[in-house]
Amino acid sequence: MKLLIILSFFGLTAMADTYEYTIEGMSCSGCKNMIKSAVCGLPGIKECKVEIGSMKLTAEEGKTLDQAAITQALDDLNKKNKEDYKIAKATKVDEVKTSTTDTKKADKK
Repeated sequence: MKLLIILSFFGLTAMADTYEYTIEGMSCSGCKNMIKSAVCGLPGIKECKVEIGSMKLTAEEGKTLDQAAITQALDDLNKKNKEDYKIAKATKVDEVKTSTTDTKKADKK
């Protein structure tokens, strides 16, 4: 509770867990759509962007992404559709979020 009050005082919000993934085996818009439907609806995911060959996931505020659930969703998709999608690389993205008040102040300078 104290941390939340301190973060609020300084205009910061709790950071959400964000990862960028390189996906092997995804080569067309059909693949992109299948992966999007399998992963983006997982519990705890706030933002999901899927492009051919990659995806970026952001967890709900203050939560971490369930890497095992993401991998399992791809494995289930592979079994169902006889595909071979694999996470080749997962990179944690460090982002600091500021409040809209701080952003507006920065824009006026």
